Amino acid sequence: VHFKELTYANISDFDIMLRKTIKSQPVLYKRHNTLSSYIKEAIRRKLTTNNPYDEFHWKKGRSKSPLTFDEVEIKTLVDYKPTCEKLEKIRDMYLFQCMTGLAFVDMQEFSKDKISHIAGSMVIRSSRIKTDESYIIPLFTEAQEILEKYDYRLPRISKQKYNDYIKV
Repeated sequence: VHFKELTYANISDFDIMLRKTIKSQPVLYKRHNTLSSYIKEAIRRKLTTNNPYDEFHWKKGRSKSPLTFDEVEIKTLVDYKPTCEKLEKIRDMYLFQCMTGLAFVDMQEFSKDKISHIAGSMVIRSSRIKTDESYIIPLFTEAQEILEKYDYRLPRISKQKYNDYIKV
């Protein structure tokens, strides 16, 4: 594709094609933003003079609200007896996330050296992988029991497989 082929009509067709596979408005917004930034860079480098995004407008949209569990649902998960070892590990990892609020990637990077004592309480102290923001999370008894079960080394799994097993 040459920059002269990037017209309003082509951007509009690109949007239609994206909408066939992407249902999330924030994801569509990001795709258009990415392409628009490449076109702006091409203009700065004098590779083109036209930016079809000057005419094409796209909405940012909102992400869906996260799902939350009440105490009864969490208890159901705690009491669930998995049919295989893999599902037990996934359940434990998910419960650990529920009890700590850690994102998947931060849970996968967890290690025992991230546990500290503050004012007589055990906490997880580290920084988010994605944003490098520091955090301190209280380590509740239930989460600590899960860590002890795995000798403070939580199982490792790809996020795709983890999500597949969560659905089960």
